[in-house]
Amino acid sequence: MKNKYSACKARADVLEKQTKDNKGNFTTKMKVLIDKTENDDKLISMLKSEIKKLESSKGISSSLTVGSKVHMNKQMANSDMTDEMIKMQSRINMLNNNVKC
Repeated sequence: MKNKYSACKARADVLEKQTKDNKGNFTTKMKVLIDKTENDDKLISMLKSEIKKLESSKGISSSLTVGSKVHMNKQMANSDMTDEMIKMQSRINMLNNNVKC
């Protein structure tokens, strides 16, 4: 009985240590994920403000419906978009895909 008790106690100690380690790893990974999400949100808001500035300075209106390839193709075919707007729209598409992943 003493051997079984000491074995159970050793297993319990090992499991407690593993649980603490897993909790620490999880907490660290969640902090990194939250930091990255906040940075992505800041970047997206900066890109949106840049698009608004370009729209107001060039007199071009665009819809920020990212991910609608059909809409984007129609918009590119029907209007004379500048190279800057096309680059910004492709950057937004790329960021949106990264966020989805």
